[in-house]
Amino acid sequence: MEAKLIAIDIDGTLLNEKGLITDRTKKVIKDVQNNGIFVVLATGRHLLTSETIGRDLHLMDPIISHNGGTIYEPIGKNVVVEQGFNIDQVELVLSFLRRERIPFFVSTATHLIAEENLLTTDYCSEFNGVKLTLIRNVKKINEPILKLSILGEEKVIDQLNGIIKKLAPTLQIVRGGERGSDIMPLHFNKGRALKILCERYGVNLSQTIAFGNYYNDIEMIKYAGLGVAMGNAPKLVKLAADFVTSSNNEDGVANVLEELLCSGNEFYSFLPGEISSR
Repeated sequence: MEAKLIAIDIDGTLLNEKGLITDRTKKVIKDVQNNGIFVVLATGRHLLTSETIGRDLHLMDPIISHNGGTIYEPIGKNVVVEQGFNIDQVELVLSFLRRERIPFFVSTATHLIAEENLLTTDYCSEFNGVKLTLIRNVKKINEPILKLSILGEEKVIDQLNGIIKKLAPTLQIVRGGERGSDIMPLHFNKGRALKILCERYGVNLSQTIAFGNYYNDIEMIKYAGLGVAMGNAPKLVKLAADFVTSSNNEDGVANVLEELLCSGNEFYSFLPGEISSR
C-alpha cells in the first residue's frame, strides 16, 4: 500500500534526548513532503510549541496537539478540532492536588496556566518552550480546558492515577511522558485525531504510517496502516506496533522513511527491526 500521510510524535520520537532533530531526519522529512505525502506532527505538547517545531521543519500540513484534543491547519490558521472541558469537572482533582502540594498546569488553546503557589522554580517561567501564565486560582479561567497536566516522578504519577480516576470519572487520564499525566475529555486521543484528518483529506487509514514512543501514542499506532514504535518505547507500546524501529537517538524515524522512499512509498522492505504482533 502506498503511503499518503505520516504522523510523527515529537518528544522521544522526532526529537533525540538532547531535544534536537538531526539534519538527516530534517532532510528525509523534506524528501517525503516532496513526494506529495502529508507529514503531520502528533503530540501531547501545547499547540504553541508544536507549531514552532512545524515551522522549523517548514511543514504546512496539519498538527495534532494536546494528545488529539486539537487539530490545527497552519494554512489559514484553521482550528479543525478543539475538544475541551469545563474547569468545574476537575474541581475535586484540583482540591486534592493543592492539598498534596502536587504541581500542575492547565492548557487552553492560547495559554499554559499554573497556580503560582504550587510550581517550583523549575517550571516558573516556561514548560517545553511555552511561557507559563501564573494566576492565583485556575477557577478564574473562562476558556475551554484542553487538558490538565500533573507533574511528578513516574512512581508518584502511577500512584496518583488511580486516585484521580475516582475523582474525575467523566474524564480520562493519559500518560504522555515519564514525568506526568494529562487529564482530558473521554474518547479523544491521537488515533481518533488521525482518523478525523484522514476523512478530511480523503486518505484511507491503510495509507498512513504513525511513529510513537509512549502510551499516549498507542491508539494512533494501532489505527495507522503501519504503526511504528521507537526502540526506546516501553514494551506495551512496542506490542501495539507493526514494526519497531531504532531509538530516537539512532534516527529511528529517518531509518524507516528512507527505506519507504527507496521502496517507492510502499509498506515493505523495512530495515531489520523487532517485528511485533498486534
